[in-house]
Amino acid sequence: MPIVVVADERSDRCGRQLATVVGSTGSGGRARAAVGVLAVVIPVRRIPVGPPFNVQFQARAQVLDMDDPEITALLATGELKGITSHGELNEPDGCFLQITPNGRIHTYGIGVSVLAVAKDPLHVGPRSIDIHPERSDSL
Repeated sequence: MPIVVVADERSDRCGRQLATVVGSTGSGGRARAAVGVLAVVIPVRRIPVGPPFNVQFQARAQVLDMDDPEITALLATGELKGITSHGELNEPDGCFLQITPNGRIHTYGIGVSVLAVAKDPLHVGPRSIDIHPERSDSL
């Protein structure tokens, strides 16, 4: 599922929101956001062989309808073009999933040379950073 970073340059929330388009039925957006919390894993392929490196975090999830005012404003400015250019807006059961990371972001192999990870994968690869949930408001 493609995810886009929502940049609101008018506030200090710039780059703290993620959004994706999902189906609203079945295992899609409404079902995933029903509990209000998601686990997100983003694989990052840096070399053509072996397992990908990754970014992982827990997040708050909120379902936004296609005609939600926040969504229509972002669509008008083109900020959601990366996740809406394949006909997603024409899906009858489609909705947006607003994803707000909270707590810590965990990475493996990001910001470290591939050689360093290969030499000491247990100690060099994993990293974590705290993020500030008090600054992660809605879109």
